[in-house]
Amino acid sequence: MTRLTVCVIFLLLASVTRSELSVRQLNTENILINVTAGTLADTQDSNNLQINLNISVGEEQVMVNDIPVELSGVTRFNCQALLLDSTNGSSEFESGDLVSTVTRVMVSQNRLYSDSEEVVALQVFSEVIEMEGKKVQQPDMCEVKILMSPDFQKLAQFTNIYPIGHSEIFRVPRENDVVVTDQPPNPRKVEEQMITQTTSQYPLKHTETTQEEIAAPGKLPETPLRMDPDLLYDVRYDDEFEERDPGQEDQIQMESPPKEFLSSYSKRKALHRRNTSSYSYVNDNIA
Repeated sequence: MTRLTVCVIFLLLASVTRSELSVRQLNTENILINVTAGTLADTQDSNNLQINLNISVGEEQVMVNDIPVELSGVTRFNCQALLLDSTNGSSEFESGDLVSTVTRVMVSQNRLYSDSEEVVALQVFSEVIEMEGKKVQQPDMCEVKILMSPDFQKLAQFTNIYPIGHSEIFRVPRENDVVVTDQPPNPRKVEEQMITQTTSQYPLKHTETTQEEIAAPGKLPETPLRMDPDLLYDVRYDDEFEERDPGQEDQIQMESPPKEFLSSYSKRKALHRRNTSSYSYVNDNIA
């Protein structure tokens, strides 16, 4: 049991050491590539861009901007570029602004042997196909070749510019690209999304938060704030008024007439009685 535990620990240490060695073998080189990209809609519109690529190289392992790429394969990902200058007068960007691009990158690695030494040749091809959501076309290829020692230390760097139609990356169909989408999101877009989600949590209609008014008889109700237009004329009454007979109010008024009417009726009745008594008295005297 003790030997088995020792063997397991030894294997774990060996794997960790091997991983650390593989990480240490990755040597990172920073390269700047100047390219010219024009929009497809307007051939006169062109933008001079500078792309910054961090190339991490190891034994049969290459990473570009912390994205693993397949050797001799094309990887497509989002990349920020520095706008050097632009011939588009209506562009909203100025020189020195950072713009977002979609870039195709291809890396090939070859070992060159001579009588006395061994050299690792690294070729980097890049093609900008989109800028700020608009498709662009890159007429020339800026190929970067890096010569490295067997332990991946840079010895020399060369740049070669030629028509993009003669490049290796142009021969690879775009349908075969490895598209990388799980990159860190843009902070500005994340903030806009959070604002949209926050405002969408509140309903547009707030009829539940307003208190309905019970209008008195003969009085129009006031319109509550934020009430639906369909409810503007929905007047509600007490249960007492809803259950009352429509003719009950008139009947009550007939049974109990106003005091003014009673007083005038009493006066006329008393006067009639007085006149009647006076007429009877005169007739008795004549008789």
